[in-house]
Amino acid sequence: MTQQPIKDCIDDAGISVTDIDEVYIGNGLYAGGNPARLISLAAGLPEEIPSLTIDTQCCSGMDAIIAGIKSIKSGSADIVIAGGAESYSRAPLRYSKPLNPTHSPIQYFRPPFSPFPVNDPEMAVAAADLAKMFGITRELQANWAVNSHKKACEAVNDNKWKGEISELLSINNDEFTRRLTLATCSRAKCLAGEPLYAVDSATSAVSADGAAVVIIVSKNALNSINPNNFVLCGSIVQVGGGPSLPGLVPISAIQKALALEKIDSGMLWAIELMEAFASQAIVCANETGLTLDKVNIGGGALARGHPIGASGAILVVRLFHELKWAPSGSKGLSTIAGAGGLASALILSK
Repeated sequence: MTQQPIKDCIDDAGISVTDIDEVYIGNGLYAGGNPARLISLAAGLPEEIPSLTIDTQCCSGMDAIIAGIKSIKSGSADIVIAGGAESYSRAPLRYSKPLNPTHSPIQYFRPPFSPFPVNDPEMAVAAADLAKMFGITRELQANWAVNSHKKACEAVNDNKWKGEISELLSINNDEFTRRLTLATCSRAKCLAGEPLYAVDSATSAVSADGAAVVIIVSKNALNSINPNNFVLCGSIVQVGGGPSLPGLVPISAIQKALALEKIDSGMLWAIELMEAFASQAIVCANETGLTLDKVNIGGGALARGHPIGASGAILVVRLFHELKWAPSGSKGLSTIAGAGGLASALILSK
């Protein structure tokens, strides 16, 4: 799955595979090993290129890109491939060894994200707690989800997004986007929370398969390869916060990224805000004063799916395609929360 976007990225950038110095790939559901190495070799990259897998759950894809940026800024590399990949449909079944060797292995569905069980809620429960804390009703969440699908449907036929998705097995659009209505949302299955503030299946992103990659180059390399399109990497931020309410943590990441750029949110051309849950996206947008008509212009994860390890990289790819149409000097922001109380954000500029 990840081989095709890597190949398309290399073609678009006009570089040779022998010019690549490093590969960083985010992944959250793998069974161990080093998926980045498998991906690198499957994509036909030279065996001499080192590859590193990063697992910070939902932040993984963006953190892989941030790792690539840091590597280039340090002078360790000139050209890096970075992104994320995830497959819910082929994720391994996971089991723990029993304490008693005569007992059967015990299946588990996710690892702990905090050493303290009281601070380690299921993500839907945490999203519902956030909704209640900030008064985000189920109706408000549904409105956000309907709008996300509406924008994603409109983007399908918008030339602005052509080239964003690498065609694979004749699929060239996200498959979860639909004409969602408030009536449909009202019938959606509740996953967590009190009725007034409940998180349901329409206001939670769908588990998905997906991959996204970018090529990051130093200034020296950029002068030598002259790609068709490029944007400049600005401020990068990785922060931690409370594990019990991970959806709050992007607020500080956004504020720190804007402070580093010495701009306010109104000066952003576009914003890619992760929609793992509508409640989390609404709270982050409201608490940081984001201009809503600039948020997820082509729809967010509620309409397009959430392949955990790839989602952060997908936000960066989407922002790249938005900035291609922006006036010179425009800036955009991508940000995402991760289980365990993590968040990452980065600024790109035209």
